Amino acid sequence: MTSLSTLVRPLNSLSSTAKPRDDAAIAASEAAIREFVKQLREATSKADDIENAVYDLKALNPHRKPDVDRRKPTELLDLVEAKGVEIAKALKAPRALTSVEAGTKER
Repeated sequence: MTSLSTLVRPLNSLSSTAKPRDDAAIAASEAAIREFVKQLREATSKADDIENAVYDLKALNPHRKPDVDRRKPTELLDLVEAKGVEIAKALKAPRALTSVEAGTKER
């Protein structure tokens, strides 16, 4: 059976060989990493922009002329009025049914 002291001895020798912490080197490395990540993001963004410009696969017809409503305001008002009359006629039948049903239920 191994004793505890034989297991701890190698760990103690490791701590004596460890170098002191170099905060300046760590800070410099972190700054270099941040700069590298920034450059990487910029390059990725440029590459995406180029790819999107080349492969723009929208389902749009570039030669299609825009739909423009050229009716005059008076024509639009006449149309709204005509549709209102049409709606009023279409609502007469359901109103008649509901008034008949309401009349039979009240009795």
